Amino acid sequence: MLRKIYSVVNAIRTAGIIAGMGWMVILCLIQVFLRYFTAANLRPFAWGDEIIRLTSIWVVFLAASLGVREGSHLNVDFFINKMPPRAIMIVRKIALGIVLVCMAVLAYYGMKYTTSIPKVCYRTLLYPWPCFMLQYQ
Repeated sequence: MLRKIYSVVNAIRTAGIIAGMGWMVILCLIQVFLRYFTAANLRPFAWGDEIIRLTSIWVVFLAASLGVREGSHLNVDFFINKMPPRAIMIVRKIALGIVLVCMAVLAYYGMKYTTSIPKVCYRTLLYPWPCFMLQYQ
């Protein structure tokens, strides 16, 4: 049952990555074309750069989670491959634990920092409120 749910979530995540990348490429091409290759009266979309930036953030996080799941991130395993299989499993679990602790610390302090200074936070043109409020919506 959980494998079926995960396969659906994984398919949605993969489709989101592909759609996000496609959307970013198309919007970047349109922005560049309107900015540099058209008459002076055609300007690029005011919201285009912002949408590209926000989409790239989502694509990076979705793709990073996929990379962690599939183990496709860059790693140095020269010494690990010389260990016995049981030791390899233990070292990988320790490394995963360290990564999880680091990510939890980064998430905690990132949320604390982002919500503590809303006036300094990046504001979007599309929304009249600071960007940190988007995470709670």
